Amino acid sequence: FASSCHTTPGNYILSLRMQHAGELLKNTTLSIAQVAFQSGFNDSNYFSRQFRKFYNASPRDTDRGTSFHTSKCDAAIHSHSSLHATAHFAIICPFCHFLL
Repeated sequence: FASSCHTTPGNYILSLRMQHAGELLKNTTLSIAQVAFQSGFNDSNYFSRQFRKFYNASPRDTDRGTSFHTSKCDAAIHSHSSLHATAHFAIICPFCHFLL
């Protein structure tokens, strides 16, 4: 897996969960705890920490469909630039639809 996708299975699954969580936060009125659970996290605090690492923003910043700042997406692009440069899969920001 790592040789074909240039990432670990755990990081790949985390990126899918984060994309799903971002879509839920953007398009639903679910609470952060509900989004965490529906995205595969049993602990909403752990989810929030992982979300913050992934998007450089708190899930509360995007809760209930509020707008997501492009500068935060830019920061996420820089933090995932090595993943984007080597991976064979795309990560799309659910807020601005920019390729991370």
